[in-house]
Amino acid sequence: MRCIALTLCSVMLVACAGNPTTGWSTESAWPDDVRTIAIEAVKNDTYHREVGPELTKALIEAVERRTPFKVTDELTADTLLTVEITDVELSSIAQSAYTRLDQEVLVQLTIDWRWEDLDDSRLLAGSRGFSGNGLFVATAPSNEPIQVGKRQVANRLAEDLVDRMHAAW
Repeated sequence: MRCIALTLCSVMLVACAGNPTTGWSTESAWPDDVRTIAIEAVKNDTYHREVGPELTKALIEAVERRTPFKVTDELTADTLLTVEITDVELSSIAQSAYTRLDQEVLVQLTIDWRWEDLDDSRLLAGSRGFSGNGLFVATAPSNEPIQVGKRQVANRLAEDLVDRMHAAW
């Protein structure tokens, strides 16, 4: 039985590619020359001011949790991530038949982002008009504040942005 297990392990290791871009690999799918990333405070010129710091916090947490990179300051970082909020929209999904008040509201956040190498200013990844959404229930019995939807959209957008960064490699 032990012989079969060893044989299977050796076959699996031989089947793996040395480079993650050419197939299954035990190597990291992230660039080897990048170890640190600086994340600027998210720029936000919209009416919804508190969503900028919420997205900045969510980005830092997502990068540190889901990538091999350490978030640091711009002076010591290998790369820089800049994000600008271009639009925040609130859309009613459902209204109460009795009061006509919004029951479920969708918060849609649209951003432009750039991830660049600080050594040579090379663009590693980026996108304009990148968006995500979050939902909150504004009426009884939940009575959720709008911050619930904004927190949800910031967390989702941060996760999606890290996925896009990874897809660039």
